[in-house]
Amino acid sequence: MGLLASIQDGGRFGQLQYGVTQGGAMDGFAYRLGQRLVSNPANAAAIEIAMSGLHCRLIYDATIAVTGAPVSIEFDGHPQPMNSTLTAPRGANISISSAQKGLYSYLSVAGGIANPSVLGSRSTVLRDGIGSALSVGDSIPCGRPMANPKHYRYSPNQRGSKTICLRYLPGFQAPEMTPEFSAQFQNNHYLITAKRDRMGIRLSGNAHSTGISQLWSEATCFGAIQIPPDGQPIVLLADRQTMGGYPKIGAVLSVDCDRLCRAAVGTTVQFKAVDPTEGDRILWLASNYEQELRLAERGS
Repeated sequence: MGLLASIQDGGRFGQLQYGVTQGGAMDGFAYRLGQRLVSNPANAAAIEIAMSGLHCRLIYDATIAVTGAPVSIEFDGHPQPMNSTLTAPRGANISISSAQKGLYSYLSVAGGIANPSVLGSRSTVLRDGIGSALSVGDSIPCGRPMANPKHYRYSPNQRGSKTICLRYLPGFQAPEMTPEFSAQFQNNHYLITAKRDRMGIRLSGNAHSTGISQLWSEATCFGAIQIPPDGQPIVLLADRQTMGGYPKIGAVLSVDCDRLCRAAVGTTVQFKAVDPTEGDRILWLASNYEQELRLAERGS
C-alpha cells in the first residue's frame, strides 16, 4: 500500500461507459464530516491523506478541519484537536502526522480545494491519468468560503472491533455459484491483507471454488465482491477497474465499505447477505444519522 496525499471529492459519476472510474473519497463518512465542519457544500473537494502525514503552509487565513483516521495536528507546534472547526492564521505551518491507526484522513478547507474539475469532479484517479499525487512544493488553490463558518466539534465513537461484518446485496451471478461456495462464503472468516489500495482490498481465508469457469467481462460497481480463481475475495472500491471478468457474488453496502476502508491489516471480516429492502433500510438509517448529526453540530 503506497503512501499518498491526493485531492478527492464525492466522486465522478456517469463516466463508466467511457472507461473512467468514479474515484472520490475512500472513507465517505469522514470526508462528508469534514465538509460539514467547515460549512462547505457536500461535494466540495478535500485533501485525502493515506497514512503518510502532511505538512503545509497557509498563504491566507483559513478555516479547516481534519477528520478520519486518528492523527496529531499542530499549528506552528501547537496541538489542535481532530474533528473540530479550526481557524488557522496566514503563514501558519500545519503539520498532520501519519495515521496512528486506520488509513485515510481528510484535510477540509472552507471554500473547498479549487483544482480544475474534470468530467464533473475534482477527484484524482491516478490509474486514469486524472490529477496527480501531491508532492513537495505544490501550491493548492482554494475557493472562497460560502459563509463565515461557525465552530463545531464531533466526538466519534472510538470503539474498535477485531471483526467487522460486511453486509452485501447478492448479485445475479450468486445463484449460479455452487451450493458449497454459497454456504461457506457467509460462514467463512477472512482477514484483510496488505494487498490493498484505492482500487480494492484483497481478503484471505479458506478458499472455495465458485463453480463458474467462464464469464464475459462486464461492468463493475463500488463494493463489488469479486472471487478470482484462487477463491480469495477482492472488494472493489473507488479507483476500481470499470470492467472485470471474475465472478461477483454481490456488492457490499457503501456504509460498510467505509468501515472496511478504516480497518487495519489483519482485521477479521465476515460477510452477511441482505435483501434489497433491508439494504435500503440500512442505508436510510445511515443517511438519517448523518443528517441528525449535522443538525446537532449546527445547534438547530
